[in-house]
Amino acid sequence: GDLFRFSGGTEPLKLTLAAGSYRVTVSAPGYASRTTTMTAPSDQTVGLSPGGSLILQARGSVAVRARLVDQNGSPYMAGNRGPFGSPIFTIEPSPASTTLQNIAPGRYRLEILDSADQPSRSIDIVVIDGQPARYPV
Repeated sequence: GDLFRFSGGTEPLKLTLAAGSYRVTVSAPGYASRTTTMTAPSDQTVGLSPGGSLILQARGSVAVRARLVDQNGSPYMAGNRGPFGSPIFTIEPSPASTTLQNIAPGRYRLEILDSADQPSRSIDIVVIDGQPARYPV
């Protein structure tokens, strides 16, 4: 799909779109991204919340690559942590921890990736708005 970026202001954003249904992701600094379906023409408001934080504590002394996957099976961008906006990020080795901020509330699957970026194991994750969630990895 097409990517549009807009910045600044609190005024409503008006887009001229052909009639139809669109899947959109709305994000703002300090808030959890939200993906929703919108229909044109219409006036719709998308509310954002700060989300929760996810604190990942590695059990081993080696960094691991991971990705967070939402309930729909789509990779969650987690603040575009990875290179070039990739959903893949690095979990720092013990004793350090890796914190992902502003994660939308919900259930996720944290996939620990092998050297070919294929899941080698997964962990069920629950993020609650306004709360930290700690998971050993």
